[in-house]
Amino acid sequence: MYLYLLVEGEFVSPDTGVYDSFGLRVVLVQEGRAEELLLVPDISTDRSFVMHLAQLFTKLQPAPLHLRDILQDAL
Repeated sequence: MYLYLLVEGEFVSPDTGVYDSFGLRVVLVQEGRAEELLLVPDISTDRSFVMHLAQLFTKLQPAPLHLRDILQDAL
């Protein structure tokens, strides 16, 4: 099972300076073990949007291989 977890980070942009943004960590849970597969750290500054994605992706279980394409379509 894949778990899509919300992560928060602080980033710097030459245009806007320092800002907080949210991303996703993908963890594979198998046989009681957890392994981080992927981290996409800076998806959006909208926490509720990224939290919704985390919940939706955990429910629907898309393969992490397709995550960047799915996110590109969502944005």
